[in-house]
Amino acid sequence: MDKRKMRKLISLLLILVLAFTFTSACSKNEDANAGADSENTADGTAYETQNVRVHCVYTEDTLSGKAFQFFKEELEARSGGKISVELFLGGILGADNEATLAQKEGSLELLQSGTNGIGVYVPSSALTELFYSYVDIENLDAVMDDIAPILDEAMAAEGFKYLGCFVDGPRHFLLNDKVEKMADMKGLQIRCPGSPVYIKPVEALGATAVSMAFNDIYTSMQSGAISGFEGTVDSILTQKFYEVGKYLILDSHVYLPYYLTWNLAQWESMNETNRTLIEETLQDTMDFYMEKYLEQSEAQLDELSQFVEFVEIKDRDQWVETCKPVNEAIASEYGEYGKAIWEIIQKYQK
Repeated sequence: MDKRKMRKLISLLLILVLAFTFTSACSKNEDANAGADSENTADGTAYETQNVRVHCVYTEDTLSGKAFQFFKEELEARSGGKISVELFLGGILGADNEATLAQKEGSLELLQSGTNGIGVYVPSSALTELFYSYVDIENLDAVMDDIAPILDEAMAAEGFKYLGCFVDGPRHFLLNDKVEKMADMKGLQIRCPGSPVYIKPVEALGATAVSMAFNDIYTSMQSGAISGFEGTVDSILTQKFYEVGKYLILDSHVYLPYYLTWNLAQWESMNETNRTLIEETLQDTMDFYMEKYLEQSEAQLDELSQFVEFVEIKDRDQWVETCKPVNEAIASEYGEYGKAIWEIIQKYQK
């Protein structure tokens, strides 16, 4: 089957699955709550019956998966069961770009995505992932607080509501070739997200950037179709990419946000009481995520060291300097939003 037919089949399946779950949820809610749309919870607050569909490309064992499970349990409990949550984890409804299109069309409520998702519609949002922009997660967290109003405005213009983000990183290169200096990158085939923010720096470092679905990474590394990929320690462990990769190149090139978005029209038309509860619960979920991130980061590095060899690059300053003009050139192509985001990132660089 050629790629075009495959994409059409995937899109059809996505629509059918979403239609089925929506109909099922509506039916279930109507049966359970007929005539009771504003029953009070224990604290006296009345919530309307609502179903929230959540999509994420990462599995339930990842930090994102655990955070969304927390969100589900908390929201359903706090609403007294009036708001139900369906989790579609592990990319079961498609890649980020497909899920973001579904959200834009109103078939998903809450979505976590990045450069391949919301970045398709709001390209300037990808600038938060410019290579070597941050020294640690706290540095990124501060930047995200500062640029939130810019992101909210930019996403609203495309029909999305920006609700915050999970922060993650650092991202490293997991390769089957030992890379100790920039010259060793030459000729390698490295999977990365299909955004210029990733493609151009990877190619400036001497490698060839390959864009493919996240779910295809394992078999592509296994077959030798790619030399490796770049990603977080969390994803390497939970997806068992260490089974098909030998070396973790510790260059810490990206700390990144996973954007949390909602269909804007649905958000604005939502019952205010429900909306407030969802917003509060999501903020608690982001706090939960950060707490777990800080707890497990060092432990995950220790665990991964049992499976792959860690490599410290000898000329990291050269990697950073090589990417600086590339980053600046990329930012200049993203209009006023890009300019504003780039200026804030530079302000926080140490």
